[in-house]
Amino acid sequence: VCAIHTSGGSWSYPRSATPSTTPSTATTTSTSPAPFRRDTHDGPVPDYLFEVLLPMAMPLCPMLQVVVFEHLGFTLRSQSDIERWRADFYRMRDIVHTFRNTSNNNNNNNNNNNKNNNNNKNNNNNKN
Repeated sequence: VCAIHTSGGSWSYPRSATPSTTPSTATTTSTSPAPFRRDTHDGPVPDYLFEVLLPMAMPLCPMLQVVVFEHLGFTLRSQSDIERWRADFYRMRDIVHTFRNTSNNNNNNNNNNNKNNNNNKNNNNNKN
């Protein structure tokens, strides 16, 4: 995996479900199918993506090169929509930067440990 796609979306309701069922209270039963999230690029990014999914996924992708943030421009209809989009973007950017800085620090520590191990081996060889 070299790219992760993030976006906002909307909830869809199976024909047999009622739109009055909110996602947080929905239950999956044979008589009441749960609503599901669609990747429609027309709404705010769910907090769960920022709080759990993105931070969990990035370390699992050692070849990660880019995290894409998508939103359809024509769906930003008000100043509050624009402000929420901007906040989502900065939130995602901060998570990616934190991950990148942590990864770089871990790589530097690993490189330093490898150098120290090699130096110790060389010193031990010189003593013999």
